[in-house]
Amino acid sequence: MDKKQAMMMVRPAYRQDIDPVTALAERSDSGLTNLPGDRSLIAERVERSLTSFDQRGETAEDASYLLVMEDRTSGRLLGTAGIVRRVGIGEPFYAYRIKNHIQESMSLGLRKEVPCLHLKKIHHGPSEIGALFMHPDFRRHGYGRLMSLSRFHFLAAHAERFPSKVLAEMRGITDRQGRSPFWETVGRHFF
Repeated sequence: MDKKQAMMMVRPAYRQDIDPVTALAERSDSGLTNLPGDRSLIAERVERSLTSFDQRGETAEDASYLLVMEDRTSGRLLGTAGIVRRVGIGEPFYAYRIKNHIQESMSLGLRKEVPCLHLKKIHHGPSEIGALFMHPDFRRHGYGRLMSLSRFHFLAAHAERFPSKVLAEMRGITDRQGRSPFWETVGRHFF
C-alpha cells in the first residue's frame, strides 16, 4: 500500500485497540515511559481515556486521553498520542528545574554563573502531552506531526477541561541495552 495514498483518521482509543496499541508500544523501546508495552497498563489507560472522553461538565482531575491513528483503508493502527489533564494527581510528578547560581570570590575578583538542576516534586500540576509514537513504516510522511498536533487541537477545542500550562517530557537518549546516561548519572541518585 502506498503510504501517501492511505486515508488516516485520528480518534479516541477503544477497547478493541488494546492489543494493537500494546504491539505499537512494544516497538517503542525503553524511552516511551508514558506508554509502556504492558497490556494490562494499556488496558487501564484505555479505560481511563474512555471515561475521560465521556465526562460532561466537571472534568475529573485524573482525566487522561489516548488517541490513535487508524488507516481507514486497512483498519490498522499506526500511531498513538496522549494527554494527561494534570500531572501529580494521585502520586507526585518529579521534574528538574534549571536554576543559575552565582559563585563569586571578591578577593580573587572572580564571578561565575553555574546552571544547576533542582529536583522538583509537583502535586496538582499542569497538563502533559505524551505517548506520541508512530509505527516506523509510517514516519517521515507527516503522520507523526498530525498525531502531535491533534493533541493541541483537542486541548484548544476543550480548553475548559485543562490548566493553561502544558508540559511535554522529551525522550532522552538510550543505548542499545536501554540504559539512559542521564538516568545513570543523575536520576538514579534521587529515586
